[in-house]
Amino acid sequence: MIRHIVARLALVALVSMPIASNAAPLLLVANDKIAHQKMVKITLKNGSTETRTVHVGEQTITLQPNESTKISTAAGTVVTSVGDQGKHKDGETIFQVGAALNGAICTIS
Repeated sequence: MIRHIVARLALVALVSMPIASNAAPLLLVANDKIAHQKMVKITLKNGSTETRTVHVGEQTITLQPNESTKISTAAGTVVTSVGDQGKHKDGETIFQVGAALNGAICTIS
């Protein structure tokens, strides 16, 4: 009985070894890309007299008139308008976050 259990465990270990050895490099590559992403800190300000809602990547931010908020996001993140607001149509790209904007105040009107 014990011999059968040990034999089955050894067989499972041998069969799963190639799967585990192929999966390890994929996990390292995915984590490596995340670790090297440059984060940019900006202040997003609503410079209008109306409430504004924007998407910063996957995050939705609503700002009251003259309100500002500090955010940290990856370089390359796109800020888009939600709904028709002021000069911007729904889904329109307002700006893209880049390393040059680090520490900047970005005013949306």
